[in-house]
Amino acid sequence: QSISDSRPAEYFQKIEEKYPGALCKQFIPMEPKLWAVENFREFLEARRDILSRKINELRSALISEPEETAHRPIAELVLLGESTVLEFKSTFQWDVMKNEQNKGLRHSTLKTIAAFMNSDGGTLILGVEDNGAIFGLERDLALLDGSCDRFERLLADQMIDLFGQGVVSYVRVRFEEIEDKLVCAITVDSVREGVFLKSPRSKAFFVRFGNSTRSLDPEQTHEYLSRD
Repeated sequence: QSISDSRPAEYFQKIEEKYPGALCKQFIPMEPKLWAVENFREFLEARRDILSRKINELRSALISEPEETAHRPIAELVLLGESTVLEFKSTFQWDVMKNEQNKGLRHSTLKTIAAFMNSDGGTLILGVEDNGAIFGLERDLALLDGSCDRFERLLADQMIDLFGQGVVSYVRVRFEEIEDKLVCAITVDSVREGVFLKSPRSKAFFVRFGNSTRSLDPEQTHEYLSRD
């Protein structure tokens, strides 16, 4: 039996396990109960709402001035919704589907940080779902003995390893409680000379486009860095 013959709940779970974050990129609702065949109508309604919200966010990002995110309370930023300079992620390395640590999820956070550095800067909030619901970082922090300091050091170590020593000065991290749950805001300044995200075999260049993060190929990267 191939995966294409699987029931939606089984298929979506396999996709998320193999490619973390792929479902969100396709605007699939992340409530497993909606993946059941008998809830197909509710699934469509939820996906339509997500698509509508993302289209409106993109339209607003393209026609409006970027919001100032560096000094505002995190609770206020959550109410603004995602934009060119603001993005939400539920966790840093806690896999919601598997209910366990997944170090591969760190890459998604680092991509967004790189994209902000290569664009006009911005703020990434960890512990908040795409729709603005507060998820909290308690599961992530539990992996580090509940320590915010260790969490911040892990972020810094990851950035140094994959971007280089100098990038830490462009990043500021702060924590705030919202609805009795702890969230983390990572505010990033623009880096004019550009930042590449290193992997074992290559380097990648990311930028912000509307409220999403996009990678550029070598030719596009050269043109982008050569702009006035």
